[in-house]
Amino acid sequence: MTMKTVIDTVSEGLIERDYECRLIMLAIVSDEHFLMVGPPGTGKSLMADRYIGALAARGFGQLMHKHLPPEELIGPVMLSKLKQDQYERMVTGMLPEAEFAFLDEIWKGSPALLNVQLGILNERKFRNGTSGVVNCPLITAIAASNEWPIGDGYETMGALFDRFLIRKSITAVSTGLRAQLAFGDEPPAVSPVATVADVKQWQAESRAKQWQDDAKDAFLDGIVSLEQQGVIVGDRRIRAATKVAQSSAVLNEHDKVEVSDLDPLKHVLWATPDQEAKAAEVIGKMADPLSYRVQEILMEAKETIDNVKDFNSGEAFSAVSKVKTLMKEMDKIPDPGTGTMDSAKKYIRQLLQDLNRRIIDVT
Repeated sequence: MTMKTVIDTVSEGLIERDYECRLIMLAIVSDEHFLMVGPPGTGKSLMADRYIGALAARGFGQLMHKHLPPEELIGPVMLSKLKQDQYERMVTGMLPEAEFAFLDEIWKGSPALLNVQLGILNERKFRNGTSGVVNCPLITAIAASNEWPIGDGYETMGALFDRFLIRKSITAVSTGLRAQLAFGDEPPAVSPVATVADVKQWQAESRAKQWQDDAKDAFLDGIVSLEQQGVIVGDRRIRAATKVAQSSAVLNEHDKVEVSDLDPLKHVLWATPDQEAKAAEVIGKMADPLSYRVQEILMEAKETIDNVKDFNSGEAFSAVSKVKTLMKEMDKIPDPGTGTMDSAKKYIRQLLQDLNRRIIDVT
């Protein structure tokens, strides 16, 4: 069983979510946590649920809100223990016993739960009253929110926010793919295709992965470039970022960590939400300039189609011409062999097909 098999299983039937599913796998193999932020109804919880199902893991999910009692997260107090002057919670099936967790609306939890979450997510430990500190088997927590923690929210939740090593903005499905979203088949049910033991093996392979010298230099140069643009990355995050690069090398089936394996770090090497775009540009151009250009092409194609207001007009036909030109440019870019180019070409072809269909429907 391979990491790619799991990614393909989870992403099957999901529209424009291949990349996010890939990032979640990197978080899992890195033994770190993943945060996605975007509008409601964009598949955030669906991806988390499908990963828990595909990995046959002990999962836990909870929608956070300010009135959430601790019992819903870490279990109820055991009355039988209280009678013996002991304070202990029944944690069976709760967060302290989960291998994978999904925490929805992560910033909505009460301050009373903050320290509990920090301990479990960071140290993988939970103090269960008088019974003492227990080790938690948590591998990865996937969190979701409709907004970034900014202003007073960031001041309160900054420590928790930093515990999510990989962080990604999620957008709604592109205009050109809404027909597929609305009328296409539902994603197939997920059956287990790997186990936690497989995850542990991938993690071991990742930790053992050595670095090419040019990848080390690029990593350090990238941090300096970010600092020059005002993006200061903490020491702990820099150290943890190396695990993501190693996991990327395993996923890409590279013998050693190569410069291109640093590309996912654009979702790691930044501190505050306003720095996300700067990190994407600096790391993307440094780690994989061709893939960065592919992403620019895809964004340009999407914006071109989204800006069409009248599909029975000259602007619609101009959009078709523009997208075709972008497709030709993409065809000239060498395929790195990671599967991302195939996904990109499939995506832009689908955009063009849906654009043509809408023009035909109108005319």
